[in-house]
Amino acid sequence: YRDGTLIGTSLGLSELLPRLMLFTKCSLADAVKTVTVNPARVLGMEHRKGAVEEGKDGDLVLLDQDRSVFATVVSGAVVYGKDRAPQSSA
Repeated sequence: YRDGTLIGTSLGLSELLPRLMLFTKCSLADAVKTVTVNPARVLGMEHRKGAVEEGKDGDLVLLDQDRSVFATVVSGAVVYGKDRAPQSSA
């Protein structure tokens, strides 16, 4: 995972959340926790990832009302947004 390799699934977040909610009958809040807080804890990264809290990395995926990815924020900077092309961090 450190080199950016996807672990465990080829589903994107916009596909994963609705399926998780459908198959488990969980709420959106529980589904989001399942794909944020829990993986961070399992990977031993909960001190940096998994929640929006002071001192954490500031990596976010923002979803629109259809639960499609609207923007991606890495270390507090927008690196992808629907109104602009992805940018490299170079």
